[in-house]
Amino acid sequence: RVKNNFESQKVHLLFQSFFFTDIGDYKSALKTFYELNRLFEQNISMWNHPPLDYLSSLDGILDSTRTIGYYDEMTFYINKMEQLDAQQYPEYFRFTVRKTMMIYQLAIFTGTKKFKEAVHFIQQVDPVLLKAYSMVDYEKQSELLFGVGLAYFGINDFKKAQKYINEIVLIGKPNYQSIIYKAARLLGILIHYSDNNLEYLDYEIRSYKRTFQNKGKLLKTEKIIFKTINLHTDIKRSRKNEL
Repeated sequence: RVKNNFESQKVHLLFQSFFFTDIGDYKSALKTFYELNRLFEQNISMWNHPPLDYLSSLDGILDSTRTIGYYDEMTFYINKMEQLDAQQYPEYFRFTVRKTMMIYQLAIFTGTKKFKEAVHFIQQVDPVLLKAYSMVDYEKQSELLFGVGLAYFGINDFKKAQKYINEIVLIGKPNYQSIIYKAARLLGILIHYSDNNLEYLDYEIRSYKRTFQNKGKLLKTEKIIFKTINLHTDIKRSRKNEL
């Protein structure tokens, strides 16, 4: 009876929290995720093996805190997640835990503009963690590579930034429905722009628009990026022509 009550509460709160996430109400999602976390911590004996639902709950809390910029709260829940990297759990689960922790630690650094600290953190991590593709799903791996690429972009190391972004957009079958794939393509455009690679930039913008023009209207962020780049590249071209 107690187990049934735990399961029903868990399912209800999971559904509610992800519903709020889907509609973009992250503050309500976060409140519900907190309730879900309390439920799990009060019923440790009822966790599954491995505790995928609890990992999903912590992932949801961290995703919501990142989205609304509550970076100060994130370390506490990253530390909770670290406790799941335990020997009694299978290797694939532990890799998922480690990769997820790295994603959110990078999010704290890049979200607070501490790009040098982010790169230092990356350099201390076991390289195997970045390469173990088969241990997690495509979206999670892409999110990790995006965070690494963003960190290098933040210190103007465009070559390394492009290397990690290319691993998302060029390796494997592209997922046009993936938010992180779209973000990686946009970051790739910004890298080419910042590196003054104008010829490839034109090609990449046209390619991006062709890929996503049938997927709905361009977002405001996309429009601003393209307008800004077009304005600035026109200035650069006119000066180049004058020279």
